[in-house]
Amino acid sequence: MASKPQKNWRSECAALADSLREPFRMRLLVAGGFAALMFFVIGEPSHGKLQRGHRELRQWKQQIATAEQVALLDSRVAELTPRLITGSGTDPVLNHMLTVIRNSAADLVRLDAEAAARLGPYEAVRLQIELTGSFAALDQVLQKINNDSLLLRMDSFVMTADQRDPSQTSLQLTVLMLKERT
Repeated sequence: MASKPQKNWRSECAALADSLREPFRMRLLVAGGFAALMFFVIGEPSHGKLQRGHRELRQWKQQIATAEQVALLDSRVAELTPRLITGSGTDPVLNHMLTVIRNSAADLVRLDAEAAARLGPYEAVRLQIELTGSFAALDQVLQKINNDSLLLRMDSFVMTADQRDPSQTSLQLTVLMLKERT
């Protein structure tokens, strides 16, 4: 087994020093050393900080966008709140509709309220109303309901003329009202 010839490290260092005596090679070595030093001392830690900064900036932008959406929704809810009926159950809804009908010349035949359906923070109450009276009186009731300041919607209505008395008309109306959930 042949042994490896040992290298003399002193002679190798001397040969390297001789080759670096040339100004161009020396400048290249010093510049390369400084570039490596700057990369490992300044560049790499700064890169990590920049990535963390970009991540935090994205999170802040998302939080700001969410806060803007919440503020917009709060302003819209504040606009709608005065137009909602308050109170528990269907009694406030029935009372309001009775007040609207009572101030007209139409006769109330039937007024039924279904159980309130949940719609997020609100409830929707469906009313089945049957009225009789002259066409003008029923039109007046429909106009009052349509122009009401509260949030409601007429789902359907059917008008039929009375066979015995042509001056009397029957109205079957379905109204959907929105109220605050209690």
